[in-house]
Amino acid sequence: MEIQQLNPQNNQQIPANVQKIAYRANILFFNEDPYFKETQEDALTFYKDGLLVLDLEKGTVIEAGNYEEMRAKHASVLISEEYKDKLIMPGFIDCHTHYPQTEMICSFASSLVNWLNTYTFPTEEQFKDINYAKKISQFYLNELLKNGTTTALVFATIHPESVAALFDEAIRLNMRIITGKTMMNRNAPEFLQDTVEGSYRDSLDLIQSYHNVGRCLYSITPRFAPTSTQDQLNVAGQLKHQFPDTYIHTHLNENLQEVDWVKSLFPESENYLDVYDKSNLVHKHSVFAHCVHCTQPELDKMKQIQCGVAYCPTSNGFLGAGMFPYHQAVQNGINFGMGTDVGGGTDFGMLRTLQDAYKFIMVSQQHVENRRPMTSFEGFYRATLGGCKALSLEHKIGKFLPGYEADFVVLDWCVNDIQRLRFENIEKRASTTQQSTATSESLKLSTIKPGDDKYLLQDKLFGLMMMGDSNNVYSTHLAGIKRYQRGNKI
Repeated sequence: MEIQQLNPQNNQQIPANVQKIAYRANILFFNEDPYFKETQEDALTFYKDGLLVLDLEKGTVIEAGNYEEMRAKHASVLISEEYKDKLIMPGFIDCHTHYPQTEMICSFASSLVNWLNTYTFPTEEQFKDINYAKKISQFYLNELLKNGTTTALVFATIHPESVAALFDEAIRLNMRIITGKTMMNRNAPEFLQDTVEGSYRDSLDLIQSYHNVGRCLYSITPRFAPTSTQDQLNVAGQLKHQFPDTYIHTHLNENLQEVDWVKSLFPESENYLDVYDKSNLVHKHSVFAHCVHCTQPELDKMKQIQCGVAYCPTSNGFLGAGMFPYHQAVQNGINFGMGTDVGGGTDFGMLRTLQDAYKFIMVSQQHVENRRPMTSFEGFYRATLGGCKALSLEHKIGKFLPGYEADFVVLDWCVNDIQRLRFENIEKRASTTQQSTATSESLKLSTIKPGDDKYLLQDKLFGLMMMGDSNNVYSTHLAGIKRYQRGNKI
C-alpha cells in the first residue's frame, strides 16, 4: 500500500476530513522518575527518528515508535514530515498559577503581603466583570499554549464570573483546566471578601455547571489558611465530601512570616498542614503550592496521602519565599510538579521555570561537598509526567502510550545563533570518549557511549532547558489538534 506523506516544504496542509495522522520527529516521553535510576535513560522512551500516530476523532494516541517500523505498520495513515527535525514530547503541566494576575506579572514589591495589597487585590477586583474576565482568560490561555503548556491548575478570584470565563474558553479549546472560585472571608480588602454561605453556594453552582464538562475539572480553592475562617475551611471540606473527585488547591508554607501567622491564627493545630487536615482538605487530589518550609511531620503526611505539591522557583525567588527543598522532597516520596505561579512567577513558560529551578537547587547546596544538580532528564520529567502525577492524571496524559490523550508540544532545538553554536558543540563533544565518561559518571548515565542517541539527548535537553524560552515552542496540540503554531494565527 502506498504511504501518504505531507512535505512541509510544499506547504501542504492536513485535509480537514483526516481521522488519523502520524508525525515524524524526535519523540520523547518519561515512564518514571529518573532521579533514583542507576542509569537515568532507563526512565524514558526516546525515538531519534520516531513516528507518533494519533486518532484525531478520539483525540488520543494510537502508538509511538521507530519510524521505519511504524510506517509499514500504519501504511494507510497520513504521515506529516513537518516536525522531522524537531522534538515532540508530552505537553507541559503547570501545577500552580493565577490567571487574574496575568497583567500584573513582575510588579515590584518588598514582601508578599505588600505585593498582594498593592497589586494583586486591586487587579483581582476587576474580575467581577464577566467581559473583563473573558478578555484575560483568552489572553492567558493563549500564553500557556505559546509556551507549550497543555494542562494547568489555576487560581481564579472570589467572583464566579472569573471561573465561568476561564472554563468557557477552555471548553472552546478542548483544553484541560482545573480551577475554582477562590474562598476568602477575612484578612483581605472588604471588596474581595465573600461569606461562608456565599462561597459554598457559588462553589456548588460552579461544580454542577462545569466539573467534568469537556476536559474541565473543579478545584475547591481556599486562598490560604489566613484568609479563611475555620467555618469557611470546614465548608470547603464539606464540598470535598460531597464531590470526592474534585480537587483541593491552596498554598502551604510559602514563607516564614506566613507560617508564623498561621500559628497565631490556629494555635490548636500541630502545623500548617494540620490546619487543612482538620477541615478534610488533605487528600490525594489536594495540591499545595510552594511547600518551601515544610516540617518532617508534614512531609510524612503528604507522602502517606500521596497529595500533590507545586514547586514554583521563579516565584519563590521573586518574592523572596526561600528555596524549595528539592532533594528532600524527592527522597521523601513527595509527588511534585512545576508551577509558574504567575504573577508572582516571572514567566508563563516551563523552560524558564526549569532554568530557575536548576539554579536554586545548585545554590541550595553551596555548602555541600558533592553537589547533586537537577539533571535535564529530571527537569523535563517534573515538567511533564511529574506534574501529571502531582495532579493524579498520570493515567490520562504525560506519555505516548495507546489510549493516552494526545496533548503534546513540538520544540525547536535551535532558534538563534547561540543555540545553534551550542548544538554543534554538543555533537562535537559527544565524539570524545573522555568527555562522555566524565558526563556519564556525574549524571549516572554510565551505560551511554559516545554518539549514543540518549547521550546526545541529555546534553541537548540541558541546553534547551537552560537557554530555551517560548521561541523554542514551535507548536502546541490539544487532543491531537494544533492550537498554536509559532508565527501563525490559528
